[in-house]
Amino acid sequence: MATGNRKQVSLSDTKLERVSVVEGAEGYIKLDIHKSGDVQTLKSKWFNFYIEKGRTIFEAFFGEDNGEDSVPAVALWAYRPPLDVGSYEIDRPPEKIAGLFGTGRPGAVGAAGWGKGILIVDETSSQLDNQFIKGSFEFIYKDYDGVMVKVVAEEFWAKNSE
Repeated sequence: MATGNRKQVSLSDTKLERVSVVEGAEGYIKLDIHKSGDVQTLKSKWFNFYIEKGRTIFEAFFGEDNGEDSVPAVALWAYRPPLDVGSYEIDRPPEKIAGLFGTGRPGAVGAAGWGKGILIVDETSSQLDNQFIKGSFEFIYKDYDGVMVKVVAEEFWAKNSE
């Protein structure tokens, strides 16, 4: 995926199934973005989250949903059986959990590069009528200017009861 002159990574770069968009997902995340000695804090209550047989999808968006514009976003995509409580490596999919911080809309998040770090799942349920996840994560990636960026969520949660 490319935006303007910039090469972007996204799920469409892999041979993995597209991300669906789920109405009614809710949650909370406070994300700290560390770059060049500065920290930017973002909070959101706008999510795309679901668990299927072979994947867990978590996307959070930071901005107003006007129905068409891309906004800052963080995404974790796990292509494996439902996640259990435990620690998981964030790296390039599908072997690892994909972690991105960039821009997009539900089902279409792109970024400068794949993150490398760790996801810690504290609680989770993949039951169809009560899916949820709670945990923390952090990863680093290089932005378009080659600057290392650290993305930290000390706590996040999301649920989908549809």
